[in-house]
Amino acid sequence: MVAVDVDTGEEIVIKQGKIGRALAASIALPGVHDPVRWNGRLLVDGGVVNKVPISVAVDLGADVVVAVDVSGDVTKPVSTSLEVLAQANSITSRALLCAQLELMQLKLRSQLILICPDVGSIKILELNEVKIPLEAGRAATEAALPAIERALEYCRLEQPVPPRVT
Repeated sequence: MVAVDVDTGEEIVIKQGKIGRALAASIALPGVHDPVRWNGRLLVDGGVVNKVPISVAVDLGADVVVAVDVSGDVTKPVSTSLEVLAQANSITSRALLCAQLELMQLKLRSQLILICPDVGSIKILELNEVKIPLEAGRAATEAALPAIERALEYCRLEQPVPPRVT
């Protein structure tokens, strides 16, 4: 799980301990959920600094990374101050994510499969709506299966030949 220390801005990778607490820390949206105290630190959602933590997977030894980006649309009209704050955060987050993705795509090439379900119609505070994102995730994953299979096959070969990119 990936979280951020609110006091220092440091990315914290949680690799051991109680999974429920680690999950709570890694999804504690600032301003929506209370930060989680973990080993003397105050932690919030890791997406604050690393929205799709591909680099963490690579640092932990992954040869192939299947990542999911559930960023919403940043061009939606907003009307409340909370929506304005969420939209501004999304814009900043999208710019940082684009830079991080570019670096990881250069490093991993076809060993990085990025799944982007269409969840743009869901507002950040509509946390009870599960059917739409579930179906969007299923459709996006099914579309990515050929690329996932090619990347895994590439890793199985003794004399690797880069998979063809489609």
